[in-house]
Amino acid sequence: MLLDASVYAPLILTAGSKVFTALRKHHVAILDLTPYETCNVYWNEAVLHKHITPSDAIKACVLAFRLSAFLKVITFRELNPQILAEESLDKRLTAYDAAYLIAAKSDGLELATEDEKLAEAARESGVNVLNYDELTRFLGICLKS
Repeated sequence: MLLDASVYAPLILTAGSKVFTALRKHHVAILDLTPYETCNVYWNEAVLHKHITPSDAIKACVLAFRLSAFLKVITFRELNPQILAEESLDKRLTAYDAAYLIAAKSDGLELATEDEKLAEAARESGVNVLNYDELTRFLGICLKS
């Protein structure tokens, strides 16, 4: 299963260290850019929206990078830039989102995302898609409200 930042970021914020155990039990992958995108989510939540403290943003960002050591990390070198550009233009996706799509397709992975446009493009391409709630049920993480 491939996680994008729209599910990776809240998973870390909500589940904290429990996420290590859950993700180690399953074949979970991220892109090499996912921790950076995730830290950007935390920056937005702390600086622009004031939903989390800067201290919590830093802790979550560090955890996002540390967790990547336990996951399969798909690098940009593994993605065909020709296919990425074609998918991006054809599906009207950002290059970032097209990278998630082609990585999921080429590695035969399910895609976990909250991004509706990416989810729709993935489904149209034959990729099974899970949203955040489905992902947490799959991982068996008990989350507090």
